[in-house]
Amino acid sequence: MPFIQIIDYETDRAAEIDARMRSGCELAGDPTYTRLDQTQDLDNPRHFVTIVEFPSLRGRDGQQQPARD
Repeated sequence: MPFIQIIDYETDRAAEIDARMRSGCELAGDPTYTRLDQTQDLDNPRHFVTIVEFPSLRGRDGQQQPARD
């Protein structure tokens, strides 16, 4: 099952943050994420939401997760 992480933040350095998120996810070779989108609030140009989709929760961490009930 896909896992989606939503990151909500305010910054004046959105391009730098976006580049770091993408490069950080790709350090191990192939990207561990399926999709990464950065969105901007039209009413507040400093407010951003980045949405990252992973193939699974396990894919997000790059390691196996313990079983959960």
